[in-house]
Order: sequence, then structure tokens, then C-alpha cells
Amino acid sequence: MIIALSGQHVKARSTGASMLASNIILLICGVCYGQTISGMRPTGVYLTISSYSNRGIKPFFEVNWFGMPQQYIGVVSAVLSTKSRPRSSSDILASQIVKNPTESYTTRIVAPSFNTTVLIEGRCLGYWALIMETSSAVKSSSTAEVLYSSCFTPQPRWMRDNCGTVFGLRLTDMLIPGTHNAGMYKAGPMAPHEQLIYDQDQTIWQQLAYGIRGLDLRVQFSRGDYYITHDVIRGKPTVREVLREVRDFVVRTGEVVLLDFHRFPRGFEKKRKIATDRHEGLVKLIVTELEDVLLKGADYIKTMGEILGGCRSRGRPQGRVLVFYNSREYQGPYQEYLAPGVSQKWPNAQSKSALMQYLETKACLRGVHYMIAIMAELTPKFPKFLISTRKLAKWINHKITEFFRRRQMKYSGIIATDYFLGNGITDVAIEANCLRGRQMLRNHNMGPRMH
Repeated sequence: MIIALSGQHVKARSTGASMLASNIILLICGVCYGQTISGMRPTGVYLTISSYSNRGIKPFFEVNWFGMPQQYIGVVSAVLSTKSRPRSSSDILASQIVKNPTESYTTRIVAPSFNTTVLIEGRCLGYWALIMETSSAVKSSSTAEVLYSSCFTPQPRWMRDNCGTVFGLRLTDMLIPGTHNAGMYKAGPMAPHEQLIYDQDQTIWQQLAYGIRGLDLRVQFSRGDYYITHDVIRGKPTVREVLREVRDFVVRTGEVVLLDFHRFPRGFEKKRKIATDRHEGLVKLIVTELEDVLLKGADYIKTMGEILGGCRSRGRPQGRVLVFYNSREYQGPYQEYLAPGVSQKWPNAQSKSALMQYLETKACLRGVHYMIAIMAELTPKFPKFLISTRKLAKWINHKITEFFRRRQMKYSGIIATDYFLGNGITDVAIEANCLRGRQMLRNHNMGPRMH
């Protein structure tokens, strides 16, 4: 989940437990989080929303932290708060002592569902993750020092907001937050069989508003229309509905969205003439619905500055969509609008260790000139590993966040995850892209053209 960081240079309060060193430095609020050229932030805190808990499918807030200094262990608390600096106990919704430098704490506070009108504003949603002095070390919550803080905040315009930093990067140079089986979403309770089918709990529009920019889409042809699908199981949204949500989003925000039409498991497998006709119909639908926001297929190798129109600061910015099409069946008149299929790095893993080993050895690519997607999720497998995708996402979402935070310089491409609100990949990706953009600016003494 993407976060907005806040803080300032403060002097820590001395306590009887000698728990805090003086001159603790918090991170300055800013689009690129104020990180230095030398690397990613070494320590911090952020909020996510759990996909699963021991109480079932409830969207509980999770407080996550990383890189806590050793002197804080056991003497500071991870806190969920409605204020950046709590003034009374009623501002604090949940808390837990920090026992490890990097960890996640699932609260019992259910996160509300935020509608698109709220998300499009890109503002703090009123819930904060804090690292604070423990209440036993101070007289009250109003005097406890806040050491780290971040607000649960959507990122509907993170590419535009950071254009001046990332304008020299190509999409293939970047980390792109993405969703696996993006169109297979369902919120709330699920029947047992549905727990193996759905991989997201936010609509396409909500995914994009939170900061997702790469959508993994599978398509089937059924009953005379094109539907999103998970293997041969048809989802609810049609392709037309997905395209209209994407177009509406980029028109309103000026962002760039990548669509990976990756598999066509049903309705395209018949005789060649029928399959060709189905692909022609699908591509025509894509081009017709996206209209003037659709980029040429070859544009994926352009820089962000070129795609975004030179980081223009006046007038309504033009949003853009890139379509990657993973089939050679289509040879029709709209070929110029299709980028080559995304190369998906799929672990097909049924354990944390197998997933991490794959990410370490098979998905570590930088400097390639084609788009890749790292499928950072566990996969149910018949008959011995039929486990809910929600539960699988819960097992690994925090782990993969910290994996990519520590190793981001080795990777590029789309990072596709399940139940993305349960991880901090969007935050990591934005920070990494800003870091890469600043390094390029320093190395080449470049600057964006402003209009």
C-alpha cells in the first residue's frame, strides 16, 4: 500500500529507560519521500490491509515497520492512530510493542472501503501508522514521542507528481506496481470454491487510484462477448467494462497504464479462422474503447518524459494506455497499437522458500529492452495445495515488500501481486523509481522540459 510520509528533525525525549537516542531524524514529507541518491530509506513504517486473518476474510489494518534500530526493540510501540500525533488515548486504535527490527502487526480494526470520489483526491485517508514511545515510558499518549509516521494514502497521480524526477527513465527501467489477474476481483465473503478463483478485492478503478499501473488480464469469449477470466472460469466484468474504467482513470489523472493481455484460455482455441476472428474482434474493441489515449505499440521504449508530454504543468495532462498483446494470432489493421507480449516470470511456487528462491535466481533482470512482469505470488495446486489465494497472499505480502525494498536495484518491470493492499510494493516502486531518476539526473546532468 502506498503511503505519505511525514516528519521533521526532532530531539527525542529522554526517559528513565534511556530508550531513545537524541536527534532522531524523521523523513520529510514529499512525493519522492526525500530519500538520498545513495539508496532507499533504511527504516520506516507503513499501513496495509490484510487479505486474511484468523478471524476469516476481514480487511483488518496492518501496521508494518522495517529497519528499526536495535535500541528501539522492546521499548517502542507500533500504533494505528487517527492522528499523526495522538493527543488522547481515543486517537489510538491499536498498538503493539516492537519486538523485531522488521515485522508486521495485524490489528483488529476493520478498514473501511473508500469510494473512487475519495481515492481520486490522493489525500490522507485518516489512518496513521506510527512508531511511538511506549505508554509505560511516558505519562500519557499526549506526551509520547512519535518517531516515525505515515498516513494511509492513495496515489492516483504518482507518475505525474514525479515526472520531474523520472522523466528520463524508460518503462523497462522502472519498477511498475501491478496486479495479478487484475480483473478477477471480489470484496467480502466468498464461497469455498471462490477462494481459489479471485485474486483481488478492489475494482479496476480502485486499483489504479491506489497506485497500480500494470494490469494482468486474461480473456475468454463467451456468449457473444469478451470477458475477464481466470483460466477457464469466467469473471464478472467484461473487457469493455475494464477498458472504460481504465480510459476514465487516465483521462482524469493524466497517468500511464499498462495492460497486459496475456492469455486467451477459452473461446480462442478453436479452428484457426475462428481464433483469428476472435482476436480481431478483441483488438478492435480495445482500439475503439481506448481511442485517443491509446499509444502506439513501439512507444513502450520511450522515456517517461516523452510519454507524459514533457512534464507539462499547464492545462489538463493527457493520460495514456499501452497495450501489450501476448498472441501472434492477430495480424490485422491495428497491429501498430500492440506492444509485444509481456514476458511473465512465474514462479509457480507453493512455499515461501520456493518463491524467494525463484525471485532471487530467475526474476533478477535489469537493462532488458522488453517488458517483463514478476509474478510475486504463491499458486494453489491440485490436489495437495488447495489453499485460499487470500491466505496465500497474507503469508507472503509483507515478505515480498521487504525483499524488493532491499534488492530493488537488481530488478525492473511490473511486480504483479495478489491482494495488493496487503503489501507495500507501490510505495517501494515509487521510491525506487525516484532514486533511479535522480541517479540518471546526476549522471547525465539532465532536466525535464516544462510547458
